[in-house]
Amino acid sequence: MRSVARKFKIKHFKITAYRPQANGSVERSHHVLWEYLKLYVYKNNDWDKYLKLTSFSCNTSVHEDTRFTPHKLVFGKLARTPSSDPDVTDITDESYANYLTNLFNKIANTQGIARENLIAAKQRSKMYYDRKVNVHRFKIGNNVYHLKEPNKRKLCNQYIGPYKIVEVLRNHNVKLAISKTKTKIVHEDKIKPSPHRAPTTKNPHSEDEKYNPDTRTEDRTVPRRLP
Repeated sequence: MRSVARKFKIKHFKITAYRPQANGSVERSHHVLWEYLKLYVYKNNDWDKYLKLTSFSCNTSVHEDTRFTPHKLVFGKLARTPSSDPDVTDITDESYANYLTNLFNKIANTQGIARENLIAAKQRSKMYYDRKVNVHRFKIGNNVYHLKEPNKRKLCNQYIGPYKIVEVLRNHNVKLAISKTKTKIVHEDKIKPSPHRAPTTKNPHSEDEKYNPDTRTEDRTVPRRLP
């Protein structure tokens, strides 16, 4: 993957695990593909045969954020469908060099406009998100519930805990005390305030109560051998 990204000059960004909001653009495109495939899953078992048609339909549709079709952003012109007439620009008598120059300039201009439209769409989405967001200011010592992920059972409890916050980190991350010897760093979006106190768990090997291997309970008492 690194060699492919280096060859095509792709900048790789890593996101937080189990946080699809950090990769919203890709998740949104996947959601569109799932909506297309839902139309065929309940009718046919060979839904994988419709992937090419689904991809073509998505690539030839105008996206709301960019206001262009993905096909035009890549190839500089609209896709030719079986029922469409040939483009007039494809039958001109211009030279091959001029055709490439005009095509590259057209693709660059189109991608620049789409980039501006995409930035404006993201800022607009952020404005709508900030209107409804409920910000919590967590501090050290707060008791919180932690979102259970991955959660395969949808009818079970979605949160576990409560746990105590032992450290507030940068980028809206906090460190939770899962046990006496185990901590976990999670994002603030994955926790919520708890009205209950976190239980205190004792470590059998802690300094307060040292472990003595010679100490035995009554049911484990072994009789000594007579001399």
